[in-house]
Amino acid sequence: MSDIRSEREIKEVFDLFDRKNNGRVAPEDLGTCLRCLGQNPTVKELDDVMATQNSALDYAAFKAVYMRPREPEPSFEQLVEVFRVSDPHRTGTINKNELQRMLMHIGDKFSLEEFNMLMKKADEQDGEVDYESLIRKMQR
Repeated sequence: MSDIRSEREIKEVFDLFDRKNNGRVAPEDLGTCLRCLGQNPTVKELDDVMATQNSALDYAAFKAVYMRPREPEPSFEQLVEVFRVSDPHRTGTINKNELQRMLMHIGDKFSLEEFNMLMKKADEQDGEVDYESLIRKMQR
């Protein structure tokens, strides 16, 4: 869930990803920066931002991206309903391979690295992931 961070926090994240110490953040780091600040931008949102940028973002441009109006995050209930499509027996779990297929091949596709990072947060037993628990962890 997104919340507004302090100017200091925004600047700290910007400085952390200003790898060349030139007052700019590389386009490929924008998504990670925003996630560090509690946002969860989609690939389309990042592509839309970068379509208006010719190169790396300076602090003013980065802050403007962070502060822009965004669509509200889906509710817990909405996300549970999405997972229930792949859970016809209402077990509360989804197969890890099915989850990977969904996240890496449908909609705003996850990279393998993003999927593996997500799985570190998942409660997985015998290849099954408790999706309600996963959603709760992701919304913190």
